[in-house]
Amino acid sequence: MAPSHKWVSSVNSVRLNEDLGEFGGRASQTFLSRPNYNAKRSGLSLDGEVFYASFLYLAIPTVTAIAILIADARQVAFTGGIYVVVTGNRASVSIAVQVISIGLALIQVAAVSRTFNFATRIRLRKVPTSLSVLQFWNGISSGNIQWSLKSKLLALLSIYVGLAAIPAAIWTGSLTPVVTSTTHATTVRIPQYSNMSLVKEWPLEIARSGPSLRNAKGFFTYSIGGQYGGLLTQSITTATTMDGSPRHHVKYDNSNFMYIGRSFGVGSSVGLVDDDIVQNPLAQSYQYQETGYATQVTCSYNTSDTFFHISQLEVDVMLYPAEGYLPDSTGPEFSVFVGHGADAIVAFGVAAQPVKMGSTRYLGIAAGSSYVNLDATQCKLDFIPSAFDVVVNVKSKSITPDRRVVTTDDEIMPSSATDIEPSGNLIHVVARQIELYSNDLTNIYQSIVGNALNFSISDYCTFVEQSSANNSNTPSPDSTTITLKGIENSITAMIDDILVGYASAQLMIADDLVETSATVSLSAIGFGKSIYIYINFAISTLVLLLVAEEAIRTKGWRDLPAFDYTDLAHLAIASSKGGTDIADVTTSGVSQAGEDRSEDEKETDRHRGLSYSWSLARLQRLTSNRDQSYTRVRILLREEEGREDGGSGLNRFSLGVA
Repeated sequence: MAPSHKWVSSVNSVRLNEDLGEFGGRASQTFLSRPNYNAKRSGLSLDGEVFYASFLYLAIPTVTAIAILIADARQVAFTGGIYVVVTGNRASVSIAVQVISIGLALIQVAAVSRTFNFATRIRLRKVPTSLSVLQFWNGISSGNIQWSLKSKLLALLSIYVGLAAIPAAIWTGSLTPVVTSTTHATTVRIPQYSNMSLVKEWPLEIARSGPSLRNAKGFFTYSIGGQYGGLLTQSITTATTMDGSPRHHVKYDNSNFMYIGRSFGVGSSVGLVDDDIVQNPLAQSYQYQETGYATQVTCSYNTSDTFFHISQLEVDVMLYPAEGYLPDSTGPEFSVFVGHGADAIVAFGVAAQPVKMGSTRYLGIAAGSSYVNLDATQCKLDFIPSAFDVVVNVKSKSITPDRRVVTTDDEIMPSSATDIEPSGNLIHVVARQIELYSNDLTNIYQSIVGNALNFSISDYCTFVEQSSANNSNTPSPDSTTITLKGIENSITAMIDDILVGYASAQLMIADDLVETSATVSLSAIGFGKSIYIYINFAISTLVLLLVAEEAIRTKGWRDLPAFDYTDLAHLAIASSKGGTDIADVTTSGVSQAGEDRSEDEKETDRHRGLSYSWSLARLQRLTSNRDQSYTRVRILLREEEGREDGGSGLNRFSLGVA
């Protein structure tokens, strides 16, 4: 008696038993010996406790998607220590985001696959299904590509597997920290003029000049015209840009902040008394409101014989007077200028005793024959109190004042503001600094102020020529208009910077300041890109709706069998319960191939314990792509009724040919 082999299997293990049988007897076969696979004990209860619980994990990605959507809508951002940690450990944060994204996406994809698995398991007990479709179902449920599938099913499975990878990428885009900004309310200190004791016209003599202070922040003085001569000359020279763009000019201190456009006398505190903001490494910008003067300068020529002019008569060696009347003078003006002759002298004149200490003042320019285009120029200075939004970019060190406006039904008008110094004394002192500035400069061979004004005029002429070349329909202004516009730009820039100089002195010397509210923008970290957050929320909602719809359609998966075709143990049990029907159909017509072999070959197979109709070669072909006969077989999950054990286990299910 030759040994025969019998495979004995339980739920958890398979072992080979060897017993003696009659030589040449029936070959051994694989079977499960009386499995007792109770569904409740194995966690496959049909009361819903387990498979319902598996869908509860969807709460994790769903709640997360809702949370980041709300955070994005409310522009929630994190600054401080969180920002420092994230920006300083980008590689580690990226890895963490990838891991979390994959985990959240896995829950969603698993829910979709499980929903599909439940639906097809219910279908399998009702509708005959081919083995190839069953294999396709298995690929969808497990997320694995089954390469032996037919091309159409393989393509569908590949598409599903590819789509299943998208949620992880969307989660990554939603969770990856992005650098953004957040705003906080704070206060800043700005100058005021409650103490005007130091704001006056100080003499030019070095021993009699106004109070000054020099420290790490810069040099500050109340004698602006005399001690800021070089800086004011630079302002006059660069007042006009050749391309018409806003003028960029540095503050008169060591803060290295730069104005973009006009200063209007505001922004003096930036870089001086705002260290708590500008020294914060997370600060991007801040904004506050300050009142200044939107000074308007309008120039024309005054040909009156009594108007301010250069006298050709020396009052002393190389000393020539500039004298005459201005529109707001109470008497003739008189100042002395140095020069080899009167031809190279350019003088500014402002009434020392004006008719009224108001918001409108007049400036006269007297020049010798070398600067005849500047001579007899009269400029009206209107100091208009205005409110400004001051925007300070801490990173680029720029200051941009923007005049506030009010909108009416018909037009947009500048908003009104209370004068920062209503007595008019500040305006008078500022205007007088223009004359003191020119009076302190030499005019021996050339006029410094005259050359500076001509530079501004030349730059404006270049701008006009470029504009005319770009637009032939625009008429070019005449030389007189160009000259007067260049002068207007220079005087405007000069007045703005003088106002900033006095405001800085009030801050640093007089300590005359007041706090005002401000809004600071800080670097922060936010959640991902908005587009990915919205897409992610849509995907989470669709997955949740899909599961809910399927639960409603199947009435809570009421007819779901305990049998799961993705579980190899379930397949082995159900197949063995079904008998040899599937094997007989898939191997029909094949056993004839075994008859063609010799008796010696058949006898050898018997000694090996194998039937000739189940040769190893045939088994290999059955499991390869070269033999697709099994794909034509349609099987059905059968359930036995009326079992004494209540039919709660897998013993009541079997797979058979439909």
